[in-house]
Amino acid sequence: MDIKNLAFCTILLLLQLVINVLADQVICSADIGQLRLADGPSPNEGRLEMRNGCTWGTVCDDMFSLEDAAVACRRLGFPGVRNVFAVPGHSKAPSGSPYGPGPGPIYLDEVDCTGFENDLMECIFSYGSSDCTHAEDVGLICEPKTPTSTPSPSCTPSSTRTPSKPPTSSPSRTPSRTPTRTPSRTRSPTGTPMPTPSPSRTPSLSR
Repeated sequence: MDIKNLAFCTILLLLQLVINVLADQVICSADIGQLRLADGPSPNEGRLEMRNGCTWGTVCDDMFSLEDAAVACRRLGFPGVRNVFAVPGHSKAPSGSPYGPGPGPIYLDEVDCTGFENDLMECIFSYGSSDCTHAEDVGLICEPKTPTSTPSPSCTPSSTRTPSKPPTSSPSRTPSRTPTRTPSRTRSPTGTPMPTPSPSRTPSLSR
């Protein structure tokens, strides 16, 4: 391999390295403020950690309360908070975290939320200038997500329909005949019935 080809391959490798580094920075920059619960026995509990770029860090327990934990659990997609673990005396938490110290920097300190925010980034906090150690990392237990059950199709029998009978035509009624009345016989003033006059016959002419 001559010197020109070696130099060309070296330039290609350097360009590829620069492209990879820039791509990693672009991907990591989209993950600032992402939260997770680490080293817990179930997905809804663990040490609270926050991501800044490509590095995960922790949250100090100073002033950390149930209101702050409710915001963190909501940001993680859980319906609520069950418990907060911190060093006694540092916050309103009842006891120290059982999830151990975390790696990386301590990003947030003195977090103060009202409980109605959707993200810890919307609360009051001190960023990057903490006097805490990893022995003061906050631990959380969030309310587990409610499993959504798909209803099984019901086998409801379809209602049977009684076939309708064809309409029956009512029998035609024979028009009633008007009865002919026989003329009544005329009575005489004395009450004796008078004979009905017979039709007059024309006398035939005798030859």
